[in-house]
Amino acid sequence: MITNTTKIRKIKYTIQLMWKYVHSKLQADGFTLLEVLFAVLILTIGILGILAMQIYSQDGLKQNRELIEATFWAQDQTEKLLGKSYAAIINGNELKNNKYRVSWTVVTTGSPTMKEITMSVTNEVRNPNKHYPNLMRVIKRQ
Repeated sequence: MITNTTKIRKIKYTIQLMWKYVHSKLQADGFTLLEVLFAVLILTIGILGILAMQIYSQDGLKQNRELIEATFWAQDQTEKLLGKSYAAIINGNELKNNKYRVSWTVVTTGSPTMKEITMSVTNEVRNPNKHYPNLMRVIKRQ
């Protein structure tokens, strides 16, 4: 025979089991505020890293574009000089595209029939003290 005390104990035991089950589910399924803050911190650091990489990438692209433009203007001026007569090829400089100063020096080499042209390019707008790589060309009088 089951007494009231036994029924009450069974009900208490059942309630305790249910409470443990519910409590364990609540802890396992949720996140604490600290976990959320750490997740946001890690996400923020990752996004800032990607932004910094993007900024450095853009700067590198800009420098490469300027190098290509400087090389283009140096090659362009070299071809213009090669179109002149041998005697008309002398030292000079020219501003190209209101940005690049192309300077060239002409030196007669060991032979009087040969000249060496050295092209130097600077960016007058961004950094006038920065020189891009020089281009050299040796020509022979025909």
